[in-house]
Amino acid sequence: MVHNVPMTDLQRSALIVGVDAAAFRQLATRLRRAGFVSDWVGSASEAVDLVSLLPFDAVIVAFPLVEVSARQFLATLRQPDGPCRASALVFLAHEADLDEANRFVGQGVNAVFPFADAAELLAARLRALVDVAPRFPLRVMSRLQGRLAGTTTLCQTENISASGMLLRVDQQVPVGGDVRFELMLPGDTKPLRGSGTVVRHTYERRERISGLGIRFVGFEEDGQARLETYLMSL
Repeated sequence: MVHNVPMTDLQRSALIVGVDAAAFRQLATRLRRAGFVSDWVGSASEAVDLVSLLPFDAVIVAFPLVEVSARQFLATLRQPDGPCRASALVFLAHEADLDEANRFVGQGVNAVFPFADAAELLAARLRALVDVAPRFPLRVMSRLQGRLAGTTTLCQTENISASGMLLRVDQQVPVGGDVRFELMLPGDTKPLRGSGTVVRHTYERRERISGLGIRFVGFEEDGQARLETYLMSL
């Protein structure tokens, strides 16, 4: 059974999965103030049916999942023609499960929040996550040039979306710094080149890599169209 709270024209939709009734009420109350209407199902198996049929702006799931594996759930949620392919996906995990849950960040999961701070973090950050394009795993060699240092560094992409990418690299270009990049998409015959801005540094304890989050600013020639074509093929 799906439980929900009333929706207004200004609200976005969130599906909360696998928490108990008391936790749902707490999360739904905070999310309502952030502009979300919340639906609730008690298990991931129920959620699989829903996300295959109905669009949600955000899906919030208790980790570890019960009855359905995380990878099975991700495969359903991110299926190319699915209504929730571009939804923000957040895992909620207790301290002992945070490391395991964080392995899925960049593999279809947008963020992992600890249960203890879930209501506060979701209220503060969920709308921003909804506005971020879905990310897909992509590990190819890339070249990054920071305009401040002027040096070119060989690095590796971790994941990519229509709006940006995560790079595994030791070069610490400051947040807000401008960069130029070059990478080769699988199956492509010429490099994808463009410019971007550093929007974050990774937190190694959580993400297990040293790297930079890049937001795309522009592409050379038909680069944006080629990237979008590649992402649509996944």
